[in-house]
Amino acid sequence: MLKTLELPFEWHAGPQVQAKGLGIEYISNSFDIESLAFLENLGLSFYKTPSGEITNGPILPAFTSTGKRIVLSTGMANLGKVEQALALLFWVYAHNREPTSLTEIWNYWHRSDTAVNSTEKTSFLQCTSKYPTPMEDVNLRSMETISHSFGLPVGYSGHTERLLIQVAAVALGAEIIEKHFTSDRSLAGLDHRFPLAPGEL
Repeated sequence: MLKTLELPFEWHAGPQVQAKGLGIEYISNSFDIESLAFLENLGLSFYKTPSGEITNGPILPAFTSTGKRIVLSTGMANLGKVEQALALLFWVYAHNREPTSLTEIWNYWHRSDTAVNSTEKTSFLQCTSKYPTPMEDVNLRSMETISHSFGLPVGYSGHTERLLIQVAAVALGAEIIEKHFTSDRSLAGLDHRFPLAPGEL
């Protein structure tokens, strides 16, 4: 199933050129180090880490080693997992290498100057990993909790239908909004039930 969902490397060039012509910044997600190396060759200005990779020890340093801004998606992670990922990102930003142990990461994390030169490189996207997300499971307050806990910009990655929750997220301080779109909601697969149609987007 995953193979059928992969975007072949050679398919990136056309959309990237078209996006640039329209004044839209082209980005793409990577779930592995090989794909990330390919995306680096495209000259992307930032990366959004997929929610499922927030505990992926090998790939988080790879994202950070690019020196690009990282938008960390938090779906399925509790606050402790978010902090652990952030501590790892800040470590790599500061040392430009992988740490040798968790102790090394935490010792650096608890220093008073840890955030220097790192805060402007990291943002969060609060996310509920349900497709579509029922209104009662949105939990926008967790976006505020993350913001208050770490003092970094936050946004909302929405899997709800329509736009109401995105508007509420902005009212609560979201600086980034992710919203899926589809050409046809009747297509097969979970990712076509909740997005906006292009005209709505």
